[in-house]
Amino acid sequence: MVSIGIGLAVVLFAIAGIALWNFSTISHISSGSSELSFELPIDFAKFRAIMVRKNATNAIVAHSGMKVIEERIQDVEIDTKGDTRPILHALVGKSQSDLWARKLIVVRVHDPEIHAEQLEMTQSADIQADSMEVQTISNRAAGNLKKYETFLKATAQRHETTITVKVNLQIEVIVPKLFVANADQRVQKAADKATREQRAAIEDFIQDHAGAVIVMPEF
Repeated sequence: MVSIGIGLAVVLFAIAGIALWNFSTISHISSGSSELSFELPIDFAKFRAIMVRKNATNAIVAHSGMKVIEERIQDVEIDTKGDTRPILHALVGKSQSDLWARKLIVVRVHDPEIHAEQLEMTQSADIQADSMEVQTISNRAAGNLKKYETFLKATAQRHETTITVKVNLQIEVIVPKLFVANADQRVQKAADKATREQRAAIEDFIQDHAGAVIVMPEF
Protein backbone atom coordinates (compact mmCIF):
# COMPACT_ATOMS: atom_id res chain seq x y z
CA MET A 1 0.00 0.00 0.00
CA VAL A 2 2.85 2.35 0.79
CA SER A 3 4.42 1.83 -2.63
CA ILE A 4 1.10 2.45 -4.36
CA GLY A 5 0.61 5.66 -2.36
CA ILE A 6 4.08 6.90 -3.28
CA GLY A 7 3.50 6.02 -6.93
CA LEU A 8 0.19 7.89 -6.94
CA ALA A 9 1.85 10.90 -5.31
CA VAL A 10 4.58 10.91 -7.96
CA VAL A 11 1.98 10.79 -10.75
CA LEU A 12 -0.03 13.63 -9.21
CA PHE A 13 3.13 15.68 -8.75
CA ALA A 14 4.06 15.08 -12.39
CA ILE A 15 0.59 16.13 -13.57
CA ALA A 16 0.74 19.26 -11.43
CA GLY A 17 4.19 20.05 -12.80
CA ILE A 18 2.98 19.70 -16.40
CA ALA A 19 -0.01 21.93 -15.65
CA LEU A 20 2.19 24.60 -14.09
CA TRP A 21 4.59 24.42 -17.06
CA ASN A 22 1.73 24.79 -19.54
CA PHE A 23 0.16 27.75 -17.76
CA SER A 24 3.33 29.64 -16.85
CA THR A 25 3.69 32.67 -19.12
CA ILE A 26 6.52 33.15 -21.59
CA SER A 27 7.64 35.79 -24.09
CA HIS A 28 7.02 34.51 -27.61
CA ILE A 29 7.49 36.06 -31.07
CA SER A 30 4.48 35.25 -33.25
CA SER A 31 4.93 35.69 -37.02
CA GLY A 32 2.34 36.16 -39.72
CA SER A 33 2.77 36.37 -43.49
CA SER A 34 0.09 36.93 -46.11
CA GLU A 35 -0.03 37.51 -49.88
CA LEU A 36 -2.95 38.53 -52.07
CA SER A 37 -3.17 39.13 -55.83
CA PHE A 38 -5.96 40.86 -57.76
CA GLU A 39 -6.64 42.87 -60.92
CA LEU A 40 -8.00 46.35 -61.47
CA PRO A 41 -9.82 47.34 -64.69
CA ILE A 42 -7.56 50.35 -65.31
CA ASP A 43 -4.69 50.97 -67.70
CA PHE A 44 -1.33 50.81 -65.91
CA ALA A 45 -0.30 54.28 -67.10
CA LYS A 46 -3.37 55.75 -65.38
CA PHE A 47 -2.80 53.58 -62.30
CA ARG A 48 0.80 54.73 -62.10
CA ALA A 49 -0.16 58.41 -62.48
CA ILE A 50 -2.73 58.16 -59.67
CA MET A 51 -0.38 56.31 -57.30
CA VAL A 52 2.49 58.74 -57.92
CA ARG A 53 0.60 62.05 -58.08
CA LYS A 54 -1.98 61.49 -55.37
CA ASN A 55 -1.19 60.60 -51.77
CA ALA A 56 -1.60 56.82 -51.93
CA THR A 57 0.37 56.31 -48.72
CA ASN A 58 -2.09 58.32 -46.64
CA ALA A 59 -5.07 56.49 -48.08
CA ILE A 60 -3.65 52.99 -47.61
CA VAL A 61 -2.37 53.69 -44.09
CA ALA A 62 -5.68 55.25 -43.04
CA HIS A 63 -7.55 52.17 -44.24
CA SER A 64 -5.44 50.10 -41.84
CA GLY A 65 -6.43 52.21 -38.83
CA MET A 66 -3.24 54.29 -38.72
CA LYS A 67 -2.50 57.94 -39.53
CA VAL A 68 0.54 59.45 -41.22
CA ILE A 69 2.02 62.17 -38.99
CA GLU A 70 5.29 62.67 -40.89
CA GLU A 71 6.35 61.94 -44.47
CA ARG A 72 9.78 63.04 -45.66
CA ILE A 73 11.45 62.25 -49.01
CA GLN A 74 15.06 61.13 -48.49
CA ASP A 75 16.20 60.41 -52.04
CA VAL A 76 14.83 60.59 -55.60
CA GLU A 77 16.25 59.48 -58.95
CA ILE A 78 14.54 59.99 -62.33
CA ASP A 79 15.72 58.40 -65.57
CA THR A 80 14.11 59.92 -68.69
CA LYS A 81 16.18 58.01 -71.29
CA GLY A 82 13.28 55.69 -72.09
CA ASP A 83 10.81 58.55 -72.56
CA THR A 84 10.96 60.39 -75.90
CA ARG A 85 8.76 63.27 -74.66
CA PRO A 86 9.07 63.25 -70.86
CA ILE A 87 7.51 66.67 -70.18
CA LEU A 88 4.46 66.13 -72.41
CA HIS A 89 3.91 62.59 -71.14
CA ALA A 90 4.23 63.77 -67.55
CA LEU A 91 1.63 66.51 -68.15
CA VAL A 92 -0.95 64.06 -69.53
CA GLY A 93 -0.24 61.36 -66.95
CA LYS A 94 1.45 58.89 -69.30
CA SER A 95 5.05 59.22 -68.15
CA GLN A 96 7.46 56.53 -69.36
CA SER A 97 10.37 57.72 -67.23
CA ASP A 98 11.80 55.45 -64.55
CA LEU A 99 11.54 56.74 -61.00
CA TRP A 100 13.21 55.54 -57.80
CA ALA A 101 12.42 57.16 -54.48
CA ARG A 102 12.94 56.56 -50.78
CA LYS A 103 11.11 58.31 -47.98
CA LEU A 104 10.65 58.21 -44.24
CA ILE A 105 7.13 57.64 -42.92
CA VAL A 106 6.00 57.98 -39.32
CA VAL A 107 2.48 56.83 -38.46
CA ARG A 108 0.32 57.01 -35.36
CA VAL A 109 -0.85 53.55 -34.33
CA HIS A 110 -4.39 53.02 -33.06
CA ASP A 111 -4.21 49.44 -31.81
CA PRO A 112 -4.32 48.65 -28.06
CA GLU A 113 -2.57 45.32 -28.65
CA ILE A 114 0.55 46.95 -30.16
CA HIS A 115 1.43 48.98 -27.03
CA ALA A 116 3.01 51.79 -29.07
CA GLU A 117 1.86 55.21 -30.24
CA GLN A 118 4.12 55.61 -33.28
CA LEU A 119 5.77 53.46 -35.92
CA GLU A 120 8.67 54.67 -38.07
CA MET A 121 9.15 53.10 -41.50
CA THR A 122 11.26 53.49 -44.65
CA GLN A 123 9.49 53.18 -47.99
CA SER A 124 11.34 52.45 -51.24
CA ALA A 125 9.60 52.74 -54.60
CA ASP A 126 10.89 51.52 -57.98
CA ILE A 127 8.53 52.79 -60.68
CA GLN A 128 9.00 51.95 -64.36
CA ALA A 129 6.92 52.33 -67.53
CA ASP A 130 5.20 48.95 -67.10
CA SER A 131 5.72 48.03 -63.44
CA MET A 132 5.82 49.38 -59.91
CA GLU A 133 7.32 47.93 -56.74
CA VAL A 134 6.92 49.57 -53.33
CA GLN A 135 8.42 48.12 -50.15
CA THR A 136 7.75 49.57 -46.70
CA ILE A 137 9.75 48.26 -43.71
CA SER A 138 9.68 49.29 -40.05
CA ASN A 139 12.97 50.87 -38.96
CA ARG A 140 12.78 49.56 -35.40
CA ALA A 141 10.46 47.80 -33.00
CA ALA A 142 7.46 49.76 -31.74
CA GLY A 143 6.11 48.41 -28.50
CA ASN A 144 5.57 44.70 -29.00
CA LEU A 145 5.47 45.07 -32.80
CA LYS A 146 8.92 43.76 -33.66
CA LYS A 147 8.61 43.83 -37.45
CA TYR A 148 6.18 45.32 -39.95
CA GLU A 149 6.77 44.94 -43.67
CA THR A 150 4.53 45.49 -46.67
CA PHE A 151 5.21 44.98 -50.36
CA LEU A 152 3.20 46.10 -53.37
CA LYS A 153 3.87 45.07 -56.96
CA ALA A 154 1.81 46.30 -59.90
CA THR A 155 2.34 45.31 -63.55
CA ALA A 156 0.73 46.24 -66.85
CA GLN A 157 -1.59 43.56 -68.24
CA ARG A 158 -3.22 44.66 -71.53
CA HIS A 159 -5.83 47.22 -70.40
CA GLU A 160 -5.72 46.12 -66.77
CA THR A 161 -3.28 46.30 -63.88
CA THR A 162 -2.29 43.21 -61.91
CA ILE A 163 -1.46 43.88 -58.28
CA THR A 164 0.13 41.76 -55.55
CA VAL A 165 0.29 42.87 -51.92
CA LYS A 166 2.25 41.13 -49.16
CA VAL A 167 2.39 41.71 -45.41
CA ASN A 168 4.87 40.29 -42.87
CA LEU A 169 4.35 40.76 -39.13
CA GLN A 170 6.27 39.82 -36.01
CA ILE A 171 4.60 40.54 -32.67
CA GLU A 172 5.90 39.71 -29.20
CA VAL A 173 3.24 38.17 -26.97
CA ILE A 174 3.26 37.17 -23.30
CA VAL A 175 1.14 34.03 -23.05
CA PRO A 176 0.99 30.70 -21.23
CA LYS A 177 2.95 28.05 -23.09
CA LEU A 178 -0.29 26.21 -23.71
CA PHE A 179 -1.61 29.11 -25.82
CA VAL A 180 1.41 29.78 -28.05
CA ALA A 181 -0.25 28.15 -31.07
CA ASN A 182 -3.35 30.28 -30.48
CA ALA A 183 -1.23 33.44 -30.43
CA ASP A 184 0.42 32.41 -33.71
CA GLN A 185 -3.00 31.93 -35.30
CA ARG A 186 -4.13 35.39 -34.15
CA VAL A 187 -1.09 37.07 -35.68
CA GLN A 188 -1.56 35.14 -38.92
CA LYS A 189 -5.19 36.30 -39.03
CA ALA A 190 -3.96 39.86 -38.48
CA ALA A 191 -1.62 39.52 -41.48
CA ASP A 192 -4.44 38.11 -43.63
CA LYS A 193 -6.69 40.99 -42.56
CA ALA A 194 -3.94 43.50 -43.42
CA THR A 195 -3.65 42.29 -47.03
CA ARG A 196 -7.43 42.43 -47.44
CA GLU A 197 -7.44 45.97 -46.07
CA GLN A 198 -4.65 46.99 -48.45
CA ARG A 199 -6.60 45.61 -51.40
CA ALA A 200 -9.73 47.50 -50.34
CA ALA A 201 -7.71 50.69 -49.81
CA ILE A 202 -6.08 50.51 -53.25
CA GLU A 203 -9.39 49.73 -54.99
CA ASP A 204 -11.16 52.64 -53.26
CA PHE A 205 -8.25 55.02 -53.86
CA ILE A 206 -8.01 54.25 -57.58
CA GLN A 207 -11.77 54.47 -58.01
CA ASP A 208 -11.81 57.92 -56.36
CA HIS A 209 -9.38 59.32 -58.98
CA ALA A 210 -9.97 57.13 -62.06
CA GLY A 211 -12.52 59.54 -63.54
CA ALA A 212 -10.09 62.43 -63.83
CA VAL A 213 -9.00 63.18 -67.41
CA ILE A 214 -5.69 64.61 -66.16
CA VAL A 215 -4.39 63.49 -62.79
CA MET A 216 -3.10 66.61 -61.09
CA PRO A 217 -0.36 66.19 -58.46
CA GLU A 218 -0.98 66.88 -54.78
CA PHE A 219 1.57 68.91 -52.84
